[in-house]
Amino acid sequence: VANNGWRPLTEIELKMKEINAANPEVGDIRFNEFDGDIALMVTGGGGGSIAFDTLLNEGVHPATTFDITNGEIEDKVCEATKLILSKPGLKGLLAGANFSNFFPVDHKVKGIVRALKELNVDGHSFPVVMRFCGPKQEEARQLAETVPGIEFYDESVSIEQAARRICELVKQGVK
Repeated sequence: VANNGWRPLTEIELKMKEINAANPEVGDIRFNEFDGDIALMVTGGGGGSIAFDTLLNEGVHPATTFDITNGEIEDKVCEATKLILSKPGLKGLLAGANFSNFFPVDHKVKGIVRALKELNVDGHSFPVVMRFCGPKQEEARQLAETVPGIEFYDESVSIEQAARRICELVKQGVK
């Protein structure tokens, strides 16, 4: 029986496994779905944990966790983002990482931005906060700016601050 250790996999978790298996040589996805409001696509265990706890401390519940290892991941991130955004009742998206030493952050942002554009989602109708730092972060910022209303932050803003910001936008009802 396919499970994630404590319960059977959800339909979205099963579909994410299919996305991951379609190209096993490129980035490994780790994903969980929860009954929450804000999707987390924050890579790196520490950053993901900080974002998760910050949402809870702000009285908002995480809808997902998502991590992906490095590689030519744009296509996989795009498909994963589209699947995550298909989750009913989702009110916002926080994407980011504490830091990336060895892999350009624009690869993740390219996939997310492509998915947002394909789904006709902008930051004015659906809050999206990105927080990335590392190689090619300025290119990542420029990519994010091609989708109206997305808020993009670099290392001058912590993951915790970015998580508070998405909570603020969701609580304000930016939709």
